[in-house]
Amino acid sequence: MTRRKIVAISGSGRTGSTLLSLLLSQDKSIFNLGQLRDLWAARADDAPCSCGHRLSACPVYSTVFRDVFGAAPDAELSSMRNATKSFLRDASQLHDWSEPAAVAELAARHAALIARLGAVLDALQRTTGAAQFVDASKAPEMALALGLTAGTDLRVLNLVRDPRAIAVSWARRRGRVFAGWEFSRTWARRQRTLARWSRSLGTRFIAIRYEDFAADARSTVERVQHWAELAPTPQVFQSADRATISWAGQHLYPPANERVLAERASEVTIAPADDWRDRRHWLQHVLALLATHPDGARYARGGGSRA
Repeated sequence: MTRRKIVAISGSGRTGSTLLSLLLSQDKSIFNLGQLRDLWAARADDAPCSCGHRLSACPVYSTVFRDVFGAAPDAELSSMRNATKSFLRDASQLHDWSEPAAVAELAARHAALIARLGAVLDALQRTTGAAQFVDASKAPEMALALGLTAGTDLRVLNLVRDPRAIAVSWARRRGRVFAGWEFSRTWARRQRTLARWSRSLGTRFIAIRYEDFAADARSTVERVQHWAELAPTPQVFQSADRATISWAGQHLYPPANERVLAERASEVTIAPADDWRDRRHWLQHVLALLATHPDGARYARGGGSRA
């Protein structure tokens, strides 16, 4: 089977990762995995797929699950969900992923999960004919798991946004003042992880600012395509901020951005979301900078993340 390439969008939520994954996967040679770490739970709930079917009847995922897990996958889904959580937890406790011996020991402890992930990816290649994939799980630990599967060329894209914007967005979505604090801490932890990992990834790692993506989506997408050696899709953009998206071949499922999935818009305008800057959000701004010190303040000043 052709060696596959996976571009794993990592970082935090509320960064436009769903839209970026759509823009990168418009060519039929590239399959959008969505948030693969959530696939097992979504299939157990028989969640709706963006193709118009439930996942149990989706022409792609019904075939993949039958090939890998058999006709009655329920028990396997629960096992995959638990095994994925276990790997993500253990990987987050491993300080330095650039140490080969430590990563090899982690891989050995979770060999069953990694083998099953590889089988799912193999089945997706057979079913879709794609050898290039985009994953928007955002957790660096999931990117590591995908990179450990046999036959995978992993590229890691750190999509990073001002933590104050992340805090305001999550607090608003969850309806809790301190939700922003919790997700700011996740921002900081993932940025530290990606900064350390980037040193061993070398040219297979790239950091993209949400603010740059939102200001000039076309240039950003072209930059990512060039870096990852993905098939270009020049027909998508009418201007730097306007694009036409085809949903044919897209098989996304919750909890990917609910608004994007609900609207399934074919004509999109990409622009920075700056309402979080309003002074009424001052408490979220303060909490975010405290939770992400010192990296958050440096990013807010325009210095970018360490990764």
